[in-house]
Amino acid sequence: MLETEFNVRSPAPAWREETQRAASPEVLLETRALCFDAGGRRLIDRIDIDIRAGRRTMIMGANGTGKSLLLRLLHGLIPPTRGEVLWR
Repeated sequence: MLETEFNVRSPAPAWREETQRAASPEVLLETRALCFDAGGRRLIDRIDIDIRAGRRTMIMGANGTGKSLLLRLLHGLIPPTRGEVLWR
């Protein structure tokens, strides 16, 4: 039997997040309100991502949750229904 432990923390105050963003490395990839619809269904719904220089980022989830679809959207292999992907 596989056991998983999650540490849940309350969200940081908005001012702290802004201070951390100002001091953190430059953004290499950014998405804003990224959406993708297919077959009358919303498969990706308003995803916001900041991937910064010098940081490791992992996309994880169960089978069929949209990881490969998200990567195709990020690389421009398929266009989003709404939102934007910005490479810097």
